[in-house]
Amino acid sequence: MLTTHHIHKTYRIQPILHDISFSVSNHERIGLIGPNGCGKTTLMRILAGIEQPDSGTVASTRPNLRIGYLAQGMGFDPEQTLQATLKLNSVSQAELATEITSLA
Repeated sequence: MLTTHHIHKTYRIQPILHDISFSVSNHERIGLIGPNGCGKTTLMRILAGIEQPDSGTVASTRPNLRIGYLAQGMGFDPEQTLQATLKLNSVSQAELATEITSLA
């Protein structure tokens, strides 16, 4: 389970995230939606460990938790469906290596 507790983030003097708390169960997938500038990217960067919150915590009950994050305009094939993209990005490195070896 992934849990956030009271996440806060401010850029300069502009509050971006204020008291964000939620839990995601194992094998559950979620999406973030909202208007531009509401903090979706900031929250994903915090969850992925790319950025730190000003206060609050992110905790996981799984020691090897993987969080997928695909930034807008980066690495997305416009000819591929969202489902195919998510499936491709959910493959482990070991599975990918096995598949590459089998194709060689």
